[in-house]
Amino acid sequence: MSTPLTAFLAEHEDEVLEAWSRAVQATTSHHYADRGIEELRAYAVEALGCVRSALRSSLPGPHEPAPSGSDPAACTPLRVIQPEAGVHVQMRAVRGSTSDVRAGQGEIVRYVSRLAAFRMRQGFTETETVTALLRGREVIGQLVVPHYEGDELVQVERALDDVFHRIVAAYGQTFCALCSQQMTEDRVRAERRLESVLEESADAIIFFDADRIVRSWNRGAALIFGYQPGEIIGLSIDLLVPEEILASGEIEKLMAALGAAGQARLAETQRIAKNGRRVWVDANFTTVRDPDGRPQGAWAVMRDLTERRRIQEANLQAERLALIGTMSAKLAHEIRNPIGSVSLNLDLLRDELQDIKAGRQSNSQESLGLLRSIENELGRVQRVIEDYLRFARLPSVRLRDLSLNHLLEEHVPFLTPAFEQQKIRLQLDLGEELPEMRADADQLWQALLNLLRNAIEAMPEGGTLTVSTRALNGNIVCRIRDTGQGMSAERIEKMWKPFWSTKRGGTGLGMPLAQQIVAEHGGSIDCESQEGKGTVFTLTLPLAPAVGAPAS
Repeated sequence: MSTPLTAFLAEHEDEVLEAWSRAVQATTSHHYADRGIEELRAYAVEALGCVRSALRSSLPGPHEPAPSGSDPAACTPLRVIQPEAGVHVQMRAVRGSTSDVRAGQGEIVRYVSRLAAFRMRQGFTETETVTALLRGREVIGQLVVPHYEGDELVQVERALDDVFHRIVAAYGQTFCALCSQQMTEDRVRAERRLESVLEESADAIIFFDADRIVRSWNRGAALIFGYQPGEIIGLSIDLLVPEEILASGEIEKLMAALGAAGQARLAETQRIAKNGRRVWVDANFTTVRDPDGRPQGAWAVMRDLTERRRIQEANLQAERLALIGTMSAKLAHEIRNPIGSVSLNLDLLRDELQDIKAGRQSNSQESLGLLRSIENELGRVQRVIEDYLRFARLPSVRLRDLSLNHLLEEHVPFLTPAFEQQKIRLQLDLGEELPEMRADADQLWQALLNLLRNAIEAMPEGGTLTVSTRALNGNIVCRIRDTGQGMSAERIEKMWKPFWSTKRGGTGLGMPLAQQIVAEHGGSIDCESQEGKGTVFTLTLPLAPAVGAPAS
């Protein structure tokens, strides 16, 4: 079916294609502007072919009357906003018969389907391509004006509006459908990747609901704990927790932390595998909420630390064995002198007693002095042996709820005589509402006592000793600050080594023992010092250390 517009497009094809290509390159997005004119002409050829095919099958011929609803009042205006150009193009879509519209729709659908898929792959937005199509409408509309007038021009413009309206509408629908399809495919792929990661992870990844019932159990969990999904899904996750840890209240504190912060971590804790084997794990928990913010359960990600702990303990044992030789030599040296002195004093005491028995001497004061010397030397031997035994034994911490402030307030006063003797002023700066921690009170006080004694000995001429406590980032921080002699960087480095001491008669085990006790609590000791300006020891202790130690 021939129309004035189809005839015009056939006669002026080269002019239309040239103008359309130039208009697209000059006034649309960088995706088009960066392309050569020949490539844009190829796009215009395909678009113009679609326009001509749709026109031949859908519009009335040159001598046919327009449909009854095709007067200006019966035309539907189509207003398309073009953000790039900042203008409005108003087109009128002819309300022709249904058969007319369907006739050309097949070619339009085929064209826009290819175009939308191609443009989506190239990264074009829907607006960019629609704008390029409308440039064709503008160009053709401008070119036909000199060639037609009156009713014929109205007919041409109506046909032009109708065909571009159908192309743009079809393109928009197709592009949106492809976007939805792409989003669905991307979501499915993402879900499959996530499922693969969760399933193939070597870590145990477990989901349990608000009642702590296991709902998801991956392959890593099966390898670590021995339960297959069918054996444990539907059971309580508490099945994995040792009895003493349940009794310690770890789970209740964990759930409280999840409720308050949405996440929690147990740096090192124990769980029980199906065969009863104890498994050390680093466990992270994250709350899962519904769209309304209500908690639905939590993901638990547990990393098996058992082998790492075994290696650490083996290395520690090797280090301890290596120290035995050094300790034996040091212990022999430390005891040899006092034992020699005791032997000499015993010989002298024997002579004194024989003189008294023979009546050659009646005064026993010298004998008493010899006994006091023997007693002092034996006391020295005892202290050396106790220090060595304390260091040789790995501290067995027994955890219980503990207030560090209360521990300091209870024990520090016993050091008052030492403070007074050396004219040391004590300042306690204890943080208010300091949370309780899990610790062994006796072991922790032993570590603190060693640090306090060091501070006292660093101030032979007096000074100020400040002990402060604070809660910081899930830890308790205790600082012991003195205004004493200070230390060089070299001395700070050496003081943590066993058997190194600057004190006369010191064993060099006090600081290593303090460090070892704090490490057993999952904490650390840092030292800052400057010669002549004092020293600060900082203890950082977690609120909930490793749960491997038995609870008291």
